[in-house]
Amino acid sequence: MKKLLLTLVALSLFFSCLGGGGSGDSSSSENTINISGTMGTAAFVGNGLLEKGTSALDLSALKMYCVAFNASVSSGSSDFGAGGQFDVAGIPTNTPFGCFVVAKSDSKIIATIKIKDSNTGMSDESSSSMKLGSSVSLGSITLTEGNPVIEVPKAVIASAQSTSTSSAMAVDDFHNTAWTLTCVDTADSDCSSFVTESPQVFFRIISATKSSTTIYGIGVWASQAAFGTCGSVDMTTTEASDITTEEGGGFTWTQNTQGAFTNASSTSDTCPLRDAGTASTENLSDYYTLNKLVISGSTFSLNDEDSGTNGSCEYYHKTALTMNSVSATEMYGSFETAEIKSSGCGSVTDDRASFVVKFTKQ
Repeated sequence: MKKLLLTLVALSLFFSCLGGGGSGDSSSSENTINISGTMGTAAFVGNGLLEKGTSALDLSALKMYCVAFNASVSSGSSDFGAGGQFDVAGIPTNTPFGCFVVAKSDSKIIATIKIKDSNTGMSDESSSSMKLGSSVSLGSITLTEGNPVIEVPKAVIASAQSTSTSSAMAVDDFHNTAWTLTCVDTADSDCSSFVTESPQVFFRIISATKSSTTIYGIGVWASQAAFGTCGSVDMTTTEASDITTEEGGGFTWTQNTQGAFTNASSTSDTCPLRDAGTASTENLSDYYTLNKLVISGSTFSLNDEDSGTNGSCEYYHKTALTMNSVSATEMYGSFETAEIKSSGCGSVTDDRASFVVKFTKQ
């Protein structure tokens, strides 16, 4: 696994589950909902991030799996019917969760359900998680070979979204706080590896107003020490100025510390370079990420995605984090990570994982 939140998000992004027939392996819950719909498939396109010859489009070899981000990791799953129908039961109400298409053979993630907002920039609230108060149909959706994301318009789930607004923590309570990470499932090797490399996080809340509306961002550092070593700044003055210009009129920063990332002029400095240019050298992006923060009651989430092509090389990176606060000192959070490269990059990379961790305030 990579270090926590590997890639510094491009500034434009800053604005910007197993069983069959629906019964699955659902954990019991007093109030649960169902996630249903119909899955179609689309043929291989271009180079693709999944290579030809995979079983990615064989729905009989796949399942829809949904998992809640809570202490019991409540989950449910469904096979796909002859017409692609699925119905996942057992997801607790008013609790954040995510859904994935996974392989039956080894539970490998084939694609993630992404709730896509129609807005862009800092108003964009696209997320890899949702929190619902009632059952919902995702309608007709499509698994496209070569694409690890299945987008569902936010409007599809709008009527079922949770109306719970209470939270054990306010967004400002995250500012300047450090948290220790532990795995909810200690047998999960992906989680164990991730937490071993990144046992703690340090949060910085960044805010601005646009047309009198408050918008939040979050800086996530590997530790408070890393934040201090790099100058105790949220972003460079130039970055802050560029964002202000991009957002246009009515945009004003209300909370961020601007300056220079100190000790970041050579590969031997204690604060790594933003981009050292070599894979063997640690970069500032290994210690820090900046992202739009989506807030829904007790749920706080960020979604870092980056994809593109370089000649015949096609790549995709993702780090999504959803945190569910249960007290002022305890949260449960889901990490979803993906590092994928096509054969045109020289070698195929397909490293994906999803796991739930417990955050304990230091």
